[in-house]
Amino acid sequence: IHVVAGGGGRSRAVARHPGHYFDPRFSPDGATIVFEKGTGGQLTSPLWSAEPGIYRVPSTGGDAIRLTDQGRTPHFGGSGERVFYVHDHEPAKESQPAHELVSVDINGKDRRVHAKSHYATRMLVSPSGEWLTFRENYHVFATAMPPAGQLELSPKAKSLPLLEGHD
Repeated sequence: IHVVAGGGGRSRAVARHPGHYFDPRFSPDGATIVFEKGTGGQLTSPLWSAEPGIYRVPSTGGDAIRLTDQGRTPHFGGSGERVFYVHDHEPAKESQPAHELVSVDINGKDRRVHAKSHYATRMLVSPSGEWLTFRENYHVFATAMPPAGQLELSPKAKSLPLLEGHD
């Protein structure tokens, strides 16, 4: 992972080790970058595939710290105190949702589930922390992010008003 100043110039590496890195995102204060580290295979080299998961690293560079060994699309909400990500899993029953919007604190502790969905493939909290967006079947929806509890995300949900757009 490399960063470049807003005015341009040379890039600078912030992750010390090579890897298959995805979705790097800055914290609101710009001090931290969270990212997904994946595995190789098929089209990508299997090298540097050890210890996949969600990581954080100082934006000035340094050692990456693994927050969780599972998940995708890491990002911050309204503050730099929690890291949100999507956790996909095989539900025990057909009626259970297969996707969850989860957050952990900056040290990977205090796991919370904020929303669940059967079909939403992408869930993101807005930079202000006020909105939750999700994508389902090429449609994008936004709803207010509740301060606590869990949402069941679906275009047919009646618990909160939804704004709809197209992907």
